Amino acid sequence: VYKSSAGDSPKIVYIYPGVGYGTQSYVDGRIKSKIESATNTITVIAPDNGTSWSDLKSAGESALDGKTPSSKRLVGWSGGAVGLASALGSGDTFDAVWYADPSPRPLLGKSHPSNVKMYYRPENWSGSLSSLGTMQKDQLAPELGGRAQEIESGDNNHNEILDQAVSEALAESKT
Repeated sequence: VYKSSAGDSPKIVYIYPGVGYGTQSYVDGRIKSKIESATNTITVIAPDNGTSWSDLKSAGESALDGKTPSSKRLVGWSGGAVGLASALGSGDTFDAVWYADPSPRPLLGKSHPSNVKMYYRPENWSGSLSSLGTMQKDQLAPELGGRAQEIESGDNNHNEILDQAVSEALAESKT
């Protein structure tokens, strides 16, 4: 959890990290080195991809210290789709949600919020994980329709999709 000039009604951004190299510390490092910080913002990065929504929400509420957030946003990257699905199934609402190159299985067949964006690139899932890229394109993206954007440029690898989604979540206005 970290705060950036958090005033009376800060924006709060919850982030579920991936697995493998893409853990909480990796996501935190990407944010600090690649993404411009946003004022009046509280960022809460889950300890791992399967952190319960109730635990992550509790950490956010503690950081809010009784303040009412101006906006509540949610990002799930890669294997963070596990926690993302938990948060979305909680009944809580979010002003905006990003699926950042998600592992598709936890999200398939779920009710997707109307304010979700998904950025994905099937080619980022290779080797033994290539079936996940196929599922993204052939199953999850059709569930989201126009809210899913396939990133085709070779410059937009898995990590850059994280950067794009988190940058938008931290932006001043709702995206």
